[in-house]
Amino acid sequence: MHGPVEPDDETLIEATRNGDVDAFGQLYHRHRPAARAAAAALRIPRCEREDVVEEAFANIFATLQRGRGPRESFRPYLIAAVRNITFSKARRDVRATEGTRRLMTEIGTIDQTHELSVDDLVNAAFGQLPERWRHILYAVEIEGRKPAEIATELNLSPNAASALVARARRGLRTAYMDELRRDNRPIPATVVSLSRAS
Repeated sequence: MHGPVEPDDETLIEATRNGDVDAFGQLYHRHRPAARAAAAALRIPRCEREDVVEEAFANIFATLQRGRGPRESFRPYLIAAVRNITFSKARRDVRATEGTRRLMTEIGTIDQTHELSVDDLVNAAFGQLPERWRHILYAVEIEGRKPAEIATELNLSPNAASALVARARRGLRTAYMDELRRDNRPIPATVVSLSRAS
């Protein structure tokens, strides 16, 4: 005797689109190994692969719930989702690195010796800032947004947002100097001059 025939992907996709969570569970278990293999082929670090795979499935589930997404070819769509998440993350990492370099330039640390640990000091200084300052500095320096774009998020006028960015940058320089002192390092002349100019 043969066991029950499992529904094909097209049937499960349509059932998911109609609100059947169990149907998506079947798709998940059926195609998860392929998603993990795709993550490995893209050389995603082993510790991050599961997060990427889970995000891909979650995105597809949300897309199907909105009545969009694949109609029949689930696996190619899933692998494309894994690839897109990987590339998006890589782009975010590049922007974050560039943003950190901009922050380091802003507080005059690019030519600082002990370069390998400068990032740690900048991160520590950044963590000392008020949440509002961190939010606007991250948006401007890491995400590359304009202060005017963030003004409405913070219930500020564009001019007030620009002024907040300036205060946050001064605060970051001060916090960075504090971190240098804690680490018993000399404070670069560039940082001192920038702080006096503020």
